[in-house]
Amino acid sequence: MSVKTVILFLFTILSSLGMRIFSFACAFYILCYTDNPTAFTLYLVAIVTSSVMVPLWLERDTENDFNKKIGMILHLLNIILLFVFTVMFDTYFNYIIILGVILHVTHQVMAHLMTKNVQHMVPAEILERFISWCETYHVSLNILAPVISGLFIGYINIEHFALFHLMTEVCALFCLLALPFEDVAQFSNERTRQGFRPRLSLLLDKKEVSRLLFTAFIVNFLISAFSIAMPIIAIQVIHLHAYQFGIVEAGYMVGWAMMMRIFPHYIAHRALKKSYQISILLQALTLLLLGMILMLVHNLIVAVLLLLILNTLVGLSRPLSQQLVRAYVGKTVRNNHHKAGILTLSDTISQMSIPISLLCFGLLLNLHQAIVCLSASFLIFVMWIYFTRFFKRDFQVE
Repeated sequence: MSVKTVILFLFTILSSLGMRIFSFACAFYILCYTDNPTAFTLYLVAIVTSSVMVPLWLERDTENDFNKKIGMILHLLNIILLFVFTVMFDTYFNYIIILGVILHVTHQVMAHLMTKNVQHMVPAEILERFISWCETYHVSLNILAPVISGLFIGYINIEHFALFHLMTEVCALFCLLALPFEDVAQFSNERTRQGFRPRLSLLLDKKEVSRLLFTAFIVNFLISAFSIAMPIIAIQVIHLHAYQFGIVEAGYMVGWAMMMRIFPHYIAHRALKKSYQISILLQALTLLLLGMILMLVHNLIVAVLLLLILNTLVGLSRPLSQQLVRAYVGKTVRNNHHKAGILTLSDTISQMSIPISLLCFGLLLNLHQAIVCLSASFLIFVMWIYFTRFFKRDFQVE
């Protein structure tokens, strides 16, 4: 293995380790030290909105001779903001929301730049293995980081988490300086050259694709109630400790990892309609049980176990439904020239509802949390009936 490959893997570890641990600490502090869901709602809406919008902005070509400069600027910006945070946090609590969003955006941009250049830093014969290592690391980090962060929150304050993140950013910056970047722009992005209207018309012209995207949009809107309700209920109502909440949060990635194992070997041999119906029912069930936990469960340990199971189910069912939608759209669209752009557009349409949902449900949770969860569960079941009734066509997912 070459030196630059080792440096790149070390950069991958350092650039995400501090970010993931600090992000969990930020979310917990916002939930723990505010009396209502408003602050956490704004924080989550801002982060999810950036998650939807930043990839669209990054669809534009990025000149490679500026990649290294952009990376250095982003890391320096993160270092400065984290340093300021350690000074200002006690006097300006809302800075935690601003910092969390900025760090999330810079992390996304940096990940995009590294993805575009990885093939020039890793020998071709080990490229596939290197990508597999990175994916394994990220899954492991996303499972362990909330648990680790939750354990330490009881002993150190958030300024120390910021200092840890600052140190990982400094080390990552030194790794970045040692990495080679191509001097000549060699990448072109066909999606930016394809018109928006042709892609949209190709989607809308197919009635069953339109129905599937409509279903995905509404179900995403409704199940996002879980994303905002579960943390608020866990911290502000049930009063979980940080390490308990960390264990619950890790459940999502456990479910996601299970889905990635199940999808190629089991779902691939099942009809799309049946599999998508199951994913919708699982999402309805999680919200139903969340509302029932809020009303009926008063034992802390039982609540932790049930919330862990529910978060695992959401981590399994939400990505599963997204993969099934992509599989259907990819199978249905025959125009290879527009296929990549259409898949991107279908993903964007499905996810556009999430920021709106988080804002709406975040406000509604101020009224009656159990009723909100039960109502969202009922509406998802209505969408299951709609999908079952009007979606006729089926095929094997390949």
